[in-house]
Amino acid sequence: MSVSVMKEALIRSHVEGEEVDEVTFGIAKQSSDISSLARIAAIKAELPVTVPGYTVHRQSGSGLQSINNAVRQIMCGLADVVLAGGGESMCTAPYYFRNARYG
Repeated sequence: MSVSVMKEALIRSHVEGEEVDEVTFGIAKQSSDISSLARIAAIKAELPVTVPGYTVHRQSGSGLQSINNAVRQIMCGLADVVLAGGGESMCTAPYYFRNARYG
């Protein structure tokens, strides 16, 4: 999920960054370039640093899983506002090359 989409979602829903209890995003394959998509996106979207974020990893459907997790958090009374989505794209996921380190 792009930072601009996150910001626009908050604007359209009339939610201030301080009201967000948690950020959760899904990503198919994570690399060291993006150590935690949800946390980095939250910071870049200028949410308060006190808003926690976690990333869900699945080969497919991790964005939907993040949304399901957010719904559960709200339904269980653990959160009032959760910003959730996905940033996955299998065709643009990093290519992992086994044993490349050793020639």
